[in-house]
Parts: sequence; structure tokens; C-alpha cells
Amino acid sequence: MTVPGRDGNLEQDIVAHKYMHGISNQLIGGPSNTDCLYDGEAGGMGEGWSDTVANIMHIKPSYTHSTNMILGDYVYGENICMYPYSTDMTVNLQTFAYLDKLQYKEVHSIGEVWATVLYELVWNLIDATGAICNIYEKDLNKGNCLALQIILDAMKLQPCNPTFIQTQDAIVQAEANLTGGKYQCQLWKAFAKRGMGLQASDSSSKHKEDYSVSGKC
Repeated sequence: MTVPGRDGNLEQDIVAHKYMHGISNQLIGGPSNTDCLYDGEAGGMGEGWSDTVANIMHIKPSYTHSTNMILGDYVYGENICMYPYSTDMTVNLQTFAYLDKLQYKEVHSIGEVWATVLYELVWNLIDATGAICNIYEKDLNKGNCLALQIILDAMKLQPCNPTFIQTQDAIVQAEANLTGGKYQCQLWKAFAKRGMGLQASDSSSKHKEDYSVSGKC
């Protein structure tokens, strides 16, 4: 922590993270059910979505696929997460099977895995469109705005208490609904890089990784 302590209300990362909790809790499972992200993978993804939106809000035009991002450093004086968010596997090692590790049973740890997957997705879409938008423009021809819209649309397609795999399916469907499947390969390459390829699966005790993508990719 910084000394003297700094007010979290002045750090965009924290404000965006908390605000996103309100949105995800309203959208997942339908508007009449606001208790679908209580615990486990679902609760972890709630944390991951919030970190992802904080990251998206923080992306600057000068950033690239190689940019590493940290959260909470204004208030805490350092990265609040275990790893920086990065597309570099030597900087952020987290993959789907990390969910089987003992230290990844708490929602914030689970959320870091999910946000890492989505960080790959965001940058794949930015690279594919070749552009970063001012997030307030809602220009879906630019990758970060497109990623945010896909993530929000997918929330409306998911069941209550979703798993990583169910949410992955919803994201793929949301992109198909929005663009006709133009960026399916970018999505699958992001998922596969972190162990959530076409044959990835989960159960109550085991997350089976797979690194394959569609032959079209």
C-alpha cells in the first residue's frame, strides 16, 4: 500500500472494475436473477470480466500486442494481480489448467485466468482490425470496442452460474451474431493459446487443456 494511503475512487482501474460487477451481475442469467456469479468459476469470471473492462478502458493508442498491463498500482504501489496481463507466455504463465491448482480456488485467482484469456482475445481483435478506438466512440471497426461489445453480448447468452467453457461458447456465438463470424479465428487462437482450444473440457475436478483451433484458421 502507498503511504499515505491513496483513495481508490481516484484510480480508473478500480472504478471500472467495480462498475463492471454491476453490469455482469445484471446480464448473466437474465435481468430477474442477479445472483448468478456468486462463487466458483462463475464468481471468478465476474472478477475476470471486471479486470478485462479495466484493461480495455486503460488501453492507449500507443499500446501494442506486446504491452503488459498492471492494475491497482496507483493505490497499492504495485500490481494487485499475481501476474501482469500479457500476451507473453513467459510473463503471464496462466492457462486453463491453472484452475486445478489449489491456489486457484478463490474467485480473484480464477478471475485472473479468465482475464488473461480475454486479454489475448482483445489484442487479437485489435491486431485484426488494425485500430484502437476511443472507448466512448463505440466504433466496432476497431478492436477494443469490438471486443467489449462481444463480451457484453455474450453475457446475455449465458446461463446462470456459467463455466469457462459455457462462456467461451457464448462469446463465439456473440461474435457470429455481431459480425457473421468474421473474427472466429481470432477468438479461437486466443482461447487455444491459453489451453481452451476446440477439445478443451471441464468437470468438477479437472480442466482438460487443448491447444487446437479450427482447420479454417
